[in-house]
Amino acid sequence: ASFFSTGVFAEKNPDFVKSVTSAGFNVYNRGYDSTNLTTLTAETIPVQLTKAAASIEAATGVSPLPYLRPAFNATNATVVKAAADAGYCLILGTVDATDWQDGVTAAAAVDRVMGKLTPGMIIQLHAGYDITAETVTGLLSALKAKGYSLMTLPSLINS
Repeated sequence: ASFFSTGVFAEKNPDFVKSVTSAGFNVYNRGYDSTNLTTLTAETIPVQLTKAAASIEAATGVSPLPYLRPAFNATNATVVKAAADAGYCLILGTVDATDWQDGVTAAAAVDRVMGKLTPGMIIQLHAGYDITAETVTGLLSALKAKGYSLMTLPSLINS
């Protein structure tokens, strides 16, 4: 697994974010907050990224470079250029498990992901929601049963 954190989340949950890194996982940038980067200017996008990076690095001791997953998977030419200029490669999710939505069950989140299953897909899950842990457990079982294995983002990109 690879994790993306907002700067706000890293500031509010530094012990959690640090524990992710301590467990051997990478924590990458998702912007300072959940601002849709396509609504910002070329001058303000780097502010979001730098502020988030500082918060994530303060929590983990590790830079969140080189990956950025923009909120809502929203991107345009301005975001792509600003991110690249700041040293980031954009990563977009293939499927959002919707574990963050009110009323969604873990079973429904698993079904949503499995219904869109493709090799190399990037599954978006969200920390801090009641069903996320159960969704992960269900996904691991379902994916394993179909012969899939998980890999880190760098491994996926380099494969």
